[in-house]
Amino acid sequence: MPNNVALPKGYKLNEYTIAKKLSTGGFSVVYLAYNQDGMPVAIKEFFPNNLHLRTKGTHVDFINMREKHRFQEGLKAFKDETEIVMRLKHRNIIEIINFFEMNGTAYLVMPYEYGCTLSKFISLEKDASEKELLTIIEGVFSAVQMFHENNIIHLDLKPGNIWLRPNKEALILDFGTARIIDDPVKSKQPPMHTPGYAAPEQHKEFFQPARVGVWTDYYGLGSTLYALLEKKSPPPSPGLLIKNSSIKLVESRKGQFSQTTLEIIEELMETDWNKRKNINLKEIISKLSKFKTITPVPLMTDIFDEFILEAGEYIVQKINAKETPEE
Repeated sequence: MPNNVALPKGYKLNEYTIAKKLSTGGFSVVYLAYNQDGMPVAIKEFFPNNLHLRTKGTHVDFINMREKHRFQEGLKAFKDETEIVMRLKHRNIIEIINFFEMNGTAYLVMPYEYGCTLSKFISLEKDASEKELLTIIEGVFSAVQMFHENNIIHLDLKPGNIWLRPNKEALILDFGTARIIDDPVKSKQPPMHTPGYAAPEQHKEFFQPARVGVWTDYYGLGSTLYALLEKKSPPPSPGLLIKNSSIKLVESRKGQFSQTTLEIIEELMETDWNKRKNINLKEIISKLSKFKTITPVPLMTDIFDEFILEAGEYIVQKINAKETPEE
């Protein structure tokens, strides 16, 4: 199969001018572009790399009708994801500033920002205090509460899907696995997941439609907070459930972190979905807010130097990832 080609530098895509390709993922290509006022934006083009789409020019093409049908199914999911994100207006959720169809496919436009994923931060930051870490994660918890109030569950909360601006403000990315609660079609399908960050009910062997709900996101929140404190991914939840085991940070980390924080992680990472159903997220957010620093958090200068030098590490590099294990 001939290699697919990206849109060329200088190409006029609606009101935007393509500057360069930033990244290529399994389902899309991301570009750096500039609007008519010269402001940089990131543009995500739906462009599955396993289909024969474009070998020249700018319009997508297909070898056969089956390929076209698969593309159209994926395009619908891409539109659904965009519609979900556009409904969620929150400072800690990625913003979509434009969406349009062109060249036989679709594009979403997002602000261009510097920063790094929470995964990268975890791998590089060694001296952050508990208060700093909780300040980062508090915004994520608030955003999750907001989209639960809008009947949406994310189902893939993890450090790789959270972006940190230079001031350590967190931003939730990638709603490719998100679904409307009680969606008659998607609710019958096991959600895609990332080992270590997914609740047991997201795994095929434990999946039942009634087991998946807002409490499934609670597990993702808990495991993300676990990774922040432990500097590593949590153990996969099916193994914990099968062994009738659980996360025991209150014992293992006693004296190193506050008992309240450790208890929150253990509560959120409860393997029994019935017990997670009883969690009150508002109460947990209230507990976390007590740790919030009063003074502004300093810029992560050392960490961000390499990212500012290469703007191609834009947030949507991770938005493209689908069911990719955490680094």
